[in-house]
Amino acid sequence: MTYQQFLIGLAIASVVSIAGLFGLHSALVIGYAMPLVIGMAIMLAIICVLMFWLGKRTAGSENKFLFGNIFMGMTGLKMFMCAGALVSYIMLAQPPNSMFVIPVFFVYIVYTVLEVVALVKLSAEAK
Repeated sequence: MTYQQFLIGLAIASVVSIAGLFGLHSALVIGYAMPLVIGMAIMLAIICVLMFWLGKRTAGSENKFLFGNIFMGMTGLKMFMCAGALVSYIMLAQPPNSMFVIPVFFVYIVYTVLEVVALVKLSAEAK
């Protein structure tokens, strides 16, 4: 997978994410969570770009386990950061209901699908 193909996929994922968030925010009463959702979307997009860049660098490495280690480490970091952001939001903002997790999980799934597709294609380029 080339950088251009990844950027096209990132643009598509971002459009799907924005459209889905618009739909969710108009269907549910969760306007109070807009800063959290936007922050999570930006954070996940940055992590996605970083994961692709590290995957691209390690796909052709002599160490066969480096690519898998990078993938697992970044996935763990992403999950930890998302959980930390959600717990922090719950403790600090004390939202009136728990419906705000729906758009957060939607964005998480969209960018995770992009990461998996990109890294599967990168693994095919390995030696």
